[in-house]
Amino acid sequence: MTDKKNEPVAASSDEPQTEADDTSDNAVITIQAKATSEADEEEVGGVPATLFENRADLNSALAQLMEEAEEAVSHQDRDDRKVVSGRVPTQPLPIIQDNSNEEELIFLREQVETLNERLRLFQQDVERSKKRSDEQRQHLRSDLTASLLKNILPAFDTLYLAIEESQHVLEDYPNLTDLNTGLSMTANQLTQAFLAVGVETLNPKGIAFDPQFHEATESAPSDEHPPGTVMEVFQIGYRIGKRLVRPARVRVSIGSKEKATNLRDLEAVAEGSESND
Repeated sequence: MTDKKNEPVAASSDEPQTEADDTSDNAVITIQAKATSEADEEEVGGVPATLFENRADLNSALAQLMEEAEEAVSHQDRDDRKVVSGRVPTQPLPIIQDNSNEEELIFLREQVETLNERLRLFQQDVERSKKRSDEQRQHLRSDLTASLLKNILPAFDTLYLAIEESQHVLEDYPNLTDLNTGLSMTANQLTQAFLAVGVETLNPKGIAFDPQFHEATESAPSDEHPPGTVMEVFQIGYRIGKRLVRPARVRVSIGSKEKATNLRDLEAVAEGSESND
């Protein structure tokens, strides 16, 4: 009897102990899981926060890492500046004396002198060609003007003869005064038109005879005109510059009548002596 009563008591005491062990195991697992989750939440930069004693240690480590990174970048910038600055020379480059180029330099100088001389000659040729071209153009213009002038000279001669004749008859026919004035004005306008194109009228009455532009058709003694002076113009002449288009045909004075008589006597004596010989 005693053994049977004791068996149930032992069995009942074992069941509560097993339940207590299970309960304690569950509590330990729960605590570890909670600790693991808290540690995962405090990881910074892949480093668990549990490795540091507190939050201040974590901040100090991060600050140290930032300083090291900044120092590395600053050091790299200084190295780059040294490399760049080393490319620019601070001292003048030395002059390298190369005697092998002296002959080439002499040759090049000779070539430059030759080219300069050719350029000078070319410029002279250009100037001569320009001058020759201007002269040819001026000569051609003069030829054309002279050709036109020769074709219209007879009309001008008629105009001047009309002016001269009208002046001779003004005393007898005073009503021709207006006609004579109109003809004279026309002649003056034509003279100005000639001057505009380079044509000069030769009307040398009262001036010294010039054989280059005057043609002496007659000579006569005159007490009013000194020897060699143009007494009368029979036909007006024209020239373009120094080019004579037509000479002025004139009568030239040989001096006073007394001198002219003595001259004729001398000429007669000279002719008589020649005939006697």
